[in-house]
Amino acid sequence: SFYLYTPNKIMYLTPSNLASGELAYNDGNVQLFAGVGVTEVKFSSTSSNIVSPRVFRGSISYDAGSCGNGICDNSETSSTCPSDCTFTEQALQMSPEGGSGAIGAMFSVKALSNLEIYSLDFHSARNGNDQVQVYTRPGPYAGFEFDESAWTLIHDDPNVELERRSQVTPLGEFDSSVPISAGSV
Repeated sequence: SFYLYTPNKIMYLTPSNLASGELAYNDGNVQLFAGVGVTEVKFSSTSSNIVSPRVFRGSISYDAGSCGNGICDNSETSSTCPSDCTFTEQALQMSPEGGSGAIGAMFSVKALSNLEIYSLDFHSARNGNDQVQVYTRPGPYAGFEFDESAWTLIHDDPNVELERRSQVTPLGEFDSSVPISAGSV
């Protein structure tokens, strides 16, 4: 799961036909599920700080791979077994439509093949420069919305140039990519 945070507001879809945890996008390698928006303070223990359902707007960049069997195995990735795995860069693109925003978005993804997520691009509410942080955790976000210790900070940039609602704000590559084994959230 991922938690994208910026004080400048992230834009997301407010679907009328999905509940949190339901499948929103699927490109054959990765699935994105409807998540929640965080309205005020990150990891605040106030349930009114969480709004749902919300669907992340932007793109998830990843390397999807196929591993032969020159050995390595056990959740091998291009980082842990470069001699056996071939990965290609791909991105799951979400709709640019939508108009709700908040300081954070939490959502789960499921890998349908072994992959490594290395960046997120998103739509912000305003342009200008601001801090952007990306957290991740294995498994679903649900039940961990208020528990900062359950999350790992993988990207922290104090000076991201934010684009407007209609343009995507690129983050560049995370400090560490996030490997996800096929079938895992």
